[in-house]
This record gives sequence, structure tokens and C-alpha cells, in this order.
Amino acid sequence: MKKRWLLGIFSVILIIGVGGIACAGTFTLNDYNVSLHTSDPGLVLSWNPILPFGSTTNLNVGQSTGWFDFFKIGTTEGTVNAGEDTVHYPISVSFNWTAPSGTVPDTVNGETWGWRILFGLFEGGKVEWSDSPAVFNFGTGGQFKLALKDGDFGVPGSDVIKANLTYVTASVPEPATMLLLGLGLVGLAGVRRKFIG
Repeated sequence: MKKRWLLGIFSVILIIGVGGIACAGTFTLNDYNVSLHTSDPGLVLSWNPILPFGSTTNLNVGQSTGWFDFFKIGTTEGTVNAGEDTVHYPISVSFNWTAPSGTVPDTVNGETWGWRILFGLFEGGKVEWSDSPAVFNFGTGGQFKLALKDGDFGVPGSDVIKANLTYVTASVPEPATMLLLGLGLVGLAGVRRKFIG
């Protein structure tokens, strides 16, 4: 009876240790903001969030969310003026991740501009991301990627920017977690010897 009791205790310690190094991760985007060109000269843009603030998803290492609607970008301008609206301007998305804690960097960058061909017969707006997918680091070696799709929209018009989050690498377990795992394994080996011997 005592041996089974010991076996149970060391099994629980082992389960706690393994749970501490499990590969599942929680990702919570507390809020985000898009900085873009909002005044003349240049193509005047605006944005609206689609993904609710405080959104949470759980992923295992190697798993991805798939593409989801992130935010809407567009313009109310009725035409693209050559030389003015075709100038490239920076756009950036800043992120406030509450999980995983300590996530860096906190921005994804790109450019926006207006385009026109055949004397304005065809025209529109464009957004391209220069550092997508962006790599975010957290904890002790943890990493995930966030990719943003480029966008095209009419004048006036808008487009939905889509995002995809991929869990790349889990953090290295803390020493206390490794100690619990080791203690559970040593204890089980000791109890097993007593059963066999």
C-alpha cells in the first residue's frame, strides 16, 4: 500500500513537471494601433479595427491560426493625383501583447501609396508590408511569427488586411520546472526498483 502511495506522489510530480514544459501557448493581443498617412498632400488614409481588442488564441508549437480579418484600411479620396498621391508613406502596426509576457518587438512596418495608369483610367491604393512575417520573441527563447497580407483598394474604397499567427518555438523551461520533472523521474525509478526488487 505504501509503495502505491509513493508511486502516486511521484506520478503527480512528474505530471506537474511535464505540464510545465508542455508546448501549448496562449496568445492575447490586448490592443493594437495602426499609424498611417492621414492628411494632404498624399493619399489620405483611415483604418478601423476588425479583430476585437483582448482577443486570445491557444496554439501548440508549429500550429497556426490561419488567415483572419485583422483591420480595414481605405481612403475617401475620389481620385489619385499624379505626383502627390503616388508618393510612398510609412505605415506601422503596434501591438500590446499581454500573453506571452515580455513579447518584442511590438511593431510591423510597411508602405502605402496611390497608383494610376492610362491617365487615371485605372487607379487605386496599395499597402505592402516590408517586414512580414514579423518575428516576435518572448520568455527564454520563445518565438512566434505574425504575417500580414498586402492590400489593394479603390478610390474611394477599402480593403481588409488579414493576419496569420504561427507559434514557432516554446520558451526554455524554468529551472524549477526541470527540477520537478527530474524529481518525478528519479522518484518513479526508485519506486520501480522497490517493486521489482
